[in-house]
Amino acid sequence: MNAKEIEIITKKLYSTNSVDIMSALETIAASGSSNLIPALVALYGHSDNNSIKSKIENILFNIKSPDAVPFFVEELSNCKNNTSEILLLNACWNTGLDFSAELELFIDIFAQADFITAFEAFTVIDNTEPDLITPENAQTYLTLIQSHNSKLNSDKKALAVGMESMFEAIIST
Repeated sequence: MNAKEIEIITKKLYSTNSVDIMSALETIAASGSSNLIPALVALYGHSDNNSIKSKIENILFNIKSPDAVPFFVEELSNCKNNTSEILLLNACWNTGLDFSAELELFIDIFAQADFITAFEAFTVIDNTEPDLITPENAQTYLTLIQSHNSKLNSDKKALAVGMESMFEAIIST
């Protein structure tokens, strides 16, 4: 999508007319444009329309372009809304994209969030292909999760043990 097309689509997304919004979402779905992830997350956060929310979920969960990773990471890094954070985490693991370079972010979210959000962050980490994590990075991640252990409740500690095992296995290879 070129800049003019993105501008037109963005205007439709911020319309009060649900037909215009759905039309814009259809165009985004067909184009697969990662540039509009921030606008989609913003719309999801303030829309009460379940059809619109469902369409946004479908779009985000089916993005397959590696170009989307920085957009997801940026949105997660700046997310202040639990609903949007869960949406983004869900999208990260549903897309199947490589977030292995961003595991510190997911570990921090895991440690600081409520259990539901932490579980979503854990799912991203757990679905990361171990071959994409170097032993050096695994050691960093292991140290990071261990530094959070004293603050984790029992439910999250059980998940942390799984992460620790994964990182230890990578280190030992």
